[in-house]
Amino acid sequence: MTDTARWQHLYSLIDGSKLVTIADIGANPINPAPYQALLDAGLCRVVGFEPNKDAYDALMKTATKHETYFNLAAGQAGTRTLHLYPASGFSSLFPLDADALDHFGKFQNQLGKATAIDVDLAPLDSIDDLPPIDLLKMDVQGAELEIIKTGPKKLRHACAMILETRMYRIYDGEPTWRALDGHMARKGFQLHKFMSLSQFAFGNPFQDLVRMPNMRNQLLDGDAVYILGAKKFAKMTDAQLLKSAVLADAVFQSFDFALKCLGALMDRGVITFDDAAAYCQLLPPELRR
Repeated sequence: MTDTARWQHLYSLIDGSKLVTIADIGANPINPAPYQALLDAGLCRVVGFEPNKDAYDALMKTATKHETYFNLAAGQAGTRTLHLYPASGFSSLFPLDADALDHFGKFQNQLGKATAIDVDLAPLDSIDDLPPIDLLKMDVQGAELEIIKTGPKKLRHACAMILETRMYRIYDGEPTWRALDGHMARKGFQLHKFMSLSQFAFGNPFQDLVRMPNMRNQLLDGDAVYILGAKKFAKMTDAQLLKSAVLADAVFQSFDFALKCLGALMDRGVITFDDAAAYCQLLPPELRR
């Protein structure tokens, strides 16, 4: 049994021509995207944003018919300074906080000096070519909250979001997880899981005496998955439930949530028990009875 067969089965339960639409803001291809397998199977549509020209060019070289990319920065309308670091994954609308990095004892020497350029920001709702979004993924080094606030229309039917969030502030002025999580809760989203969670040891003068890799206790950041909370879940359309099941399975590997979505569809009479049982038979062996 293959993952693709499982995803195709989910799509077959409701109109399979309506592919999940994923917006990837900060699509710099440094690391594989969590939706890459679904994209490789031709079972999702990706619209990406990348203001770094070199990273944008790299995306365009391998783009398929299911991928569209914009060489622009999303955010509140206006001109802002983008700080481009030699380590491109750290480029941000916020400058790095030297005091925070010195206190942490990490990164400062490796990151190099930033090049500052002016960029015009585009609110999500102002981008006509951006379709309604099912999954929003963002890795924009502190600008996640600002960008979300610019897209109430484009995000109206979003089922889930994968947001990089900071527990230890490394940029001057960036919001931390507390502010982001509070906003998401007010919009009816709940924290579901962390796909990744970075922990580091504080630098200290005794590193020749101890094993620093065994002392990684300070939370730095992580990729947080948000799904619709109980009240919003009950009001989801059939299509949203089906797309949520696809995303839960293929992108953030939450098979329990995928099954919950199928259960809701069964309760509505949209699918049968046998439809859901067939999906269960396609799950990895360690998840089946």
